[in-house]
Amino acid sequence: MDSISIANNSLFSVNGRRCLIIALFGIFGLTIAYYVFQTIVFVQIKDVLKSLDGDFARMMKEIHSLRQNVTMLETETESLKVSIKI
Repeated sequence: MDSISIANNSLFSVNGRRCLIIALFGIFGLTIAYYVFQTIVFVQIKDVLKSLDGDFARMMKEIHSLRQNVTMLETETESLKVSIKI
């Protein structure tokens, strides 16, 4: 092989440099796209968790209210039992 064909087939030729530049921009673009996608997904997950946290807090308040109602009903039932015995 002569030196001209080696130069044409190497990365230092015009086509080789063009290919290398395109590959580097492609890798750079994919990296940016990955981080943008990851950021968007994490923001959405964070919003969903906030929503679930609010729902959980509401459920806990409702459970607490129901427990208070059950306690009141038990107290009233006991007082009715006592009044019926008398």
